[in-house]
Amino acid sequence: MVKKNIKIIIAVVIAVIMVGAAFAVLYHAPKAPFTDVSQTAATGSLDPATAFFTTDGPLFTALFQGLTEFNGSSTTQVVPVLASSYTIHNDQNYTFSLRTDAKFSNNQSINATSVWFSFYRGLVMGGGPYVSDYSGILYNGTAYANTQIVLPWGIIGALKSAGYGGMNTNNMSQNYKTAATDLDSILSNFNYNSTEMKVMSFADQAIVVNSNYNVSINTLNPYSYLLQDVAGWWGDIVEPSYVDAHGGVTNNTQNSYINLNGVIGSGPYVLSSVGKGFSTIVLKANPNYWVTNAMIANGSVPSIAQPAHIKTIVIKYGLDHTSRVETFDKNQSAISTVSPGSFKSIINGFYDKSEATGSLVKTFPVIGTFYISMNVKRSYTNNTYFSSVLYN
Repeated sequence: MVKKNIKIIIAVVIAVIMVGAAFAVLYHAPKAPFTDVSQTAATGSLDPATAFFTTDGPLFTALFQGLTEFNGSSTTQVVPVLASSYTIHNDQNYTFSLRTDAKFSNNQSINATSVWFSFYRGLVMGGGPYVSDYSGILYNGTAYANTQIVLPWGIIGALKSAGYGGMNTNNMSQNYKTAATDLDSILSNFNYNSTEMKVMSFADQAIVVNSNYNVSINTLNPYSYLLQDVAGWWGDIVEPSYVDAHGGVTNNTQNSYINLNGVIGSGPYVLSSVGKGFSTIVLKANPNYWVTNAMIANGSVPSIAQPAHIKTIVIKYGLDHTSRVETFDKNQSAISTVSPGSFKSIINGFYDKSEATGSLVKTFPVIGTFYISMNVKRSYTNNTYFSSVLYN
């Protein structure tokens, strides 16, 4: 999979070998509260618009949802979650019908404007996931290189159509600065007034609000992996009013409050507490979760979106290997990651001697995808042969 000569994905089989050979994930019947010490490094941010580290994936999957999500057993197959269905037009224009009953954890409804807000926020902030994933897709990479501002493609036309001025010069940098400031203002004071709706419904742009529960994503070029991108956390939908109440949006700038404290999503869990330096994060089952077990049972919502089964999860990040072994053996954690060389000692030291057998430890391949971003302006990374060999 190659994205406009910017990103190359290593074949999944390589990722499986890299992960599976190094560690094994251990799990036993959960105690209360369920404690997870399997995460070997802490997240870098609690904002899905800026966090871009492998450890962020499991956390954000619990807290947030996207239009689509991976089906739970594949890195390529997705299912509609916040969307009830989608239509693909020539791998360049995607239309999503949204579920009318989906809600954020604060009981605010999710609609097409929430999608527009979340994507445009991630782009104009210049967040790592959005800059890395959507160049040549949702924004013009060449314009970004020249202006150092990420703007969703078409937003200047959308702003002009709604009466915003100051973008009629021949100076692209000035036009981008003006448009970014206007977009900051819209996102930081998001109230769906007629002017904002005129911007959001403008047809010739990256994200288009067609109606309250219908939204389109249009890519600059045909791109067949958009649904997979949206299924990652660079498609997570966040609650606009919470963002606006906690610092709003400023182009090319991270929101420090949300980085440290998180933002409201629609997932089966909510943040309960955050320890200093993200050393410990506590999740609790979302009391207002919009999906019911009955919806899963009748197939109206895919099983990947099922409600929380564990009421409280304590995640302890970055424990050293010895601590990950000991906490598991002492029944202080329900899930841990250890090296295969420790299998024998962890079995011998397990607190319940009736379970201290070889069946306690099971290894399995971890399906995963790793990304490599390359500077295509340098000769050794814009070499077609080099890219081809790495991809294959």
